[in-house]
Amino acid sequence: VTAIILLLIGFTIAKLMTRLAQKILAEFELNEIVRNAVNKRIRVEQVISGIIGGAIYVITVMTVLEILGLSAIIIQILTGGVLVIIVAIAILVVKDFIPNMFASFILHRREHINIGTEIELENVAGIIKEMNFSDVQIETESGDIIHIPNALFIKKTFRTKAKK
Repeated sequence: VTAIILLLIGFTIAKLMTRLAQKILAEFELNEIVRNAVNKRIRVEQVISGIIGGAIYVITVMTVLEILGLSAIIIQILTGGVLVIIVAIAILVVKDFIPNMFASFILHRREHINIGTEIELENVAGIIKEMNFSDVQIETESGDIIHIPNALFIKKTFRTKAKK
């Protein structure tokens, strides 16, 4: 009975803390700051508040398992499994972003690649319209906007023409 009551109280606290964290982070306009920095809409406020709530859920479940007399090994296995899942998700989330971000630093340091530069990469040719942390946007002669990941500029050969 004590374990069930503690479980209900812990889950209620987790839900309240998740909402509170989301409201506090919204006051700092964290989503807007990140969107301006990486030029993409990323729901950072929700992710951080979800992690806070998730941590409280995990602590609650671990405490209830301890009260029920389950061995420490089971708790360690569960914790290890959760950590493996969290690390795997984190790796999947950033696996493309990090190489593109580093490549964007290299591209911004090259003087011959700027907005307005005519460029040809593989079978895409056009004028650079925008450069950000994740990609370069090229407008083709037909008016299409092509998004090319920054990492391709490091891996592939490309041609540029000077601005007119």
